[in-house]
Amino acid sequence: MKVTSKKAVKACNREATHRTVPFMTDHLTTVTEYLAAVAAHDSDRLRAVLHPEAEFRNGPNVAAGREAFVGAFETVYPAVDRNEVRHIFVDGDAACAVYDFVTPTSVGAVLSMELLAFKDDLIASSVLLFDLRRWPEVLAEVKARATASAD
Repeated sequence: MKVTSKKAVKACNREATHRTVPFMTDHLTTVTEYLAAVAAHDSDRLRAVLHPEAEFRNGPNVAAGREAFVGAFETVYPAVDRNEVRHIFVDGDAACAVYDFVTPTSVGAVLSMELLAFKDDLIASSVLLFDLRRWPEVLAEVKARATASAD
């Protein structure tokens, strides 16, 4: 089992710069890039680490296929300010990322955990679990901001 170092966590938490990752075989690097892509709202970087048949699960919601997976994240980009990684654990073709999903709202951070599986060195599935208690407030505040900016 591989556990992240403080250096890897700091690298993920820094403002990420665009980079291509065509031949990643290190799952820790892939997870770090995945979280950085989501935090940067960079759908192209996100696509680069996803298997074509990737599946994203969040409660009862399922997004099947790379484009649906990316689309699921594109809908929540306005609620993402950054991800502050606490831990990433890698065991064979599986990984678990524990992080604070930091929102640009008065709620602030939402504790999150993702269980990831790999196929062909790309993310093939994700199950996202997070603290739902304040999530309705996050969505309401993001919606109110979007409505106010549209007026």
